[in-house]
Amino acid sequence: MEKFTLTLLTAQEIGRVGATDSVEPIYYLECRPTSFALATGAYNEGFYWTRSWRDSGGLFCSRNGDPATCRYEGIRPVLCPKDESFYQQLLDESTIFQSSLYHDHAPLVFYGEYPCEKVSDEEQLNLETDYKNERLSTTSKIYTFDSNVPHASGFAFAPETYLEFECLGEKYIRYKSYYSKYEGNWFRVQPIPWYIDLKNHRLISQNILVAGIQFNDLLQPDGIDFEKTRMKWYLDTHLAPNILPSHESILQQNEPLRQFVYRKSYSNRQKKENEDR
Repeated sequence: MEKFTLTLLTAQEIGRVGATDSVEPIYYLECRPTSFALATGAYNEGFYWTRSWRDSGGLFCSRNGDPATCRYEGIRPVLCPKDESFYQQLLDESTIFQSSLYHDHAPLVFYGEYPCEKVSDEEQLNLETDYKNERLSTTSKIYTFDSNVPHASGFAFAPETYLEFECLGEKYIRYKSYYSKYEGNWFRVQPIPWYIDLKNHRLISQNILVAGIQFNDLLQPDGIDFEKTRMKWYLDTHLAPNILPSHESILQQNEPLRQFVYRKSYSNRQKKENEDR
């Protein structure tokens, strides 16, 4: 049974349009992209999608809005528990977060895991060596992202899968970033921090987790039903299962399939890199 669904904030909730005194201060707390989000194409300034449509075309985000086919806007998910007992469990495990920027208090809880920070140069070298010598073990988790480069606006979603590796009790993924000189960039998988929205009984990601995903494959000037967008599909189909820890993942895979993806991913990368030379 699914414990939650994912959505996005609205433009009103982040104070972009029609903000009122009823807007919770939690939405104004600082939100920055993780190292992994930057590697997938996110803006340094921390711009992210909302689910609101504006009359002049494009979608509201935390700046002036971008067309639905843009890939640079980040995803700051909102987690909506389906069961009150699950929400209460998260609330019981929360701590109070003090924002130094806005001097506001908000309960903070860690739930789920996701690629976050880039490893050090020394760790990068060690992990890459172990990877090429097939000395790393994999977990049950497989991440899915869009293989299109960040500036490829308008192209349809092209899934590319990445295994989660484990080494000395830590989890990592090897991601090929458009912005990096490395064959593969290693990112540490870490717990996700969420603000707890006490008023609406939901969680709001403290950070932008990922970018590179279009809000929709096509522009629709008359507005977009969020529930029918590519973004909502990605949240439901890929991001929701991807944030679960590997021991909870609903994408449990058997060993032969994991090893097939491992070898296929590595061989495809090698083939592409040889062609680019």
